[in-house]
Amino acid sequence: MKPLTFSADISVGSHSILSITDFSIEQGKINVLFGESGIGKTLISKSIFGLTDPDKLSIEINSLGYQDYLKTEQVEAFRKNGFFVLQEPSSQFNPSLTIQEQLNEADLNSDLTEADILSGLWQSDQWKSLLPLYPQSFRPSGGEKQRFLLAMALKKMDNLANQNQLKPETLFIFDEPSGSLDNGFRNAFLEQLISRYQQNRFTVLVITHDYTIIPWFKNHKSELTSNLSWLELTKTDSGELQCNPFFPDEFISWQKKLSPMGLIKGVAVADLNSGVICHGRQLSFQSGTKPIESLKLKSGTLTYLKAPSGVGKTTVARLLLGLYHGENLQLSICGYEFTSLNTQVDWKKLIWGKKAGMAFQLADEALNPVSTVKQVFTALKNPKLKTNDQILDFLQPVFLKKLDEAFLSGQVKYLSGGQKQRLNLMRSIASEPEVLILDEPLNGVDFRTIKMFTGILEKLLQNGTAILLISHNEEIFDKLSFKENQIQLKADELLKENAFTTEETES
Repeated sequence: MKPLTFSADISVGSHSILSITDFSIEQGKINVLFGESGIGKTLISKSIFGLTDPDKLSIEINSLGYQDYLKTEQVEAFRKNGFFVLQEPSSQFNPSLTIQEQLNEADLNSDLTEADILSGLWQSDQWKSLLPLYPQSFRPSGGEKQRFLLAMALKKMDNLANQNQLKPETLFIFDEPSGSLDNGFRNAFLEQLISRYQQNRFTVLVITHDYTIIPWFKNHKSELTSNLSWLELTKTDSGELQCNPFFPDEFISWQKKLSPMGLIKGVAVADLNSGVICHGRQLSFQSGTKPIESLKLKSGTLTYLKAPSGVGKTTVARLLLGLYHGENLQLSICGYEFTSLNTQVDWKKLIWGKKAGMAFQLADEALNPVSTVKQVFTALKNPKLKTNDQILDFLQPVFLKKLDEAFLSGQVKYLSGGQKQRLNLMRSIASEPEVLILDEPLNGVDFRTIKMFTGILEKLLQNGTAILLISHNEEIFDKLSFKENQIQLKADELLKENAFTTEETES
């Protein structure tokens, strides 16, 4: 079957944002598209689907001006019979309508399969209490909004199937569908998607940074091998984008070679008590199924903190750094003792940038957009990172392209998402902290950067750094951490009025 092939040129004024001559999607297949954050995956996909604002950008698709492209039969068919799940769930919800009302708007107006879809995505009936809600920034949570959007797409598939309109040319696009979900919920969605795909071979495009989807397909859906198209968006030295085949066996081979890093046991440099209260929830820790008195971070040791989405892993990280206030707090870190009586000023004076550091889940939280790349590092006052050559040598290991002084003088806001994430990671280790917290460190980077990152991680552990890792990438970090250092987080709700105040960036 002939692929769906597009060329695209997108610019603002005279500034080119992206250019690609051959963006191809295999019809009747599940296409999985990788590539670093910010390279253009979302913008290209939204543009070909007809969702980009024509007044903000100058766009040509297949040599047509965007207004003319939007009038083509192909785009009308995409939007009538397909569905696009956006990366940011909140942007797709109307705050003036309840969740239930939005689940049944327009061509979604059918409840024939709604209950089965939602129960499958929640793996419980918890969704029922959320239906009367009007969406807000904090409620439902990011992961819950994500699942409702996925449910909308699945309902649309069912409605089209009932009308015999779910055909090979029908296009469904999922942009980071598991970005706010742990693996259990991700797999529940994939099972429902694939069940529908196997009945009607329509076209699916999944845009993701989750490379662990590869072994899941191999181990659980091997019968679909010929129906999968693995792709990667890359940028040439001239700046043009290319859509190339991605070879899944390369990732699987690399993953099989992974083994635990660092020490099983080291000297404790941080100790956070079980029972600390934050955002109306009491947090506690387990080793396997056995409750433990505290979360201990030890020198040269990789501690992997695990829990489903929204339980509070990022909250724990921020408690360790004094970014959140905790009740019943007993914390020892880098030789200093903290309790609920301490203020953020104490952490700032003794810990921040001196003893402990953190790579935030979202790079934009950590980086000043108007700073130059050089200023990001000179602001740390590390004598080893003063000159241009010192900073370039420090950054080069996580960049494939040769860096130069022009890169250092560029502002952070003009970098791609993947470049920002690399800076975020390198900034967190630049002050050589005793304790390093990594919150979803692989967020937004490509496979080459993942391999580079694991090498850096190993060197940090060899140098005695105590590392706390927070990530949904269990297929990677279960292999890189010793079982004894894989800690489960539990949260017991205490105050209902505060039950939904956990940050939307929560892992």
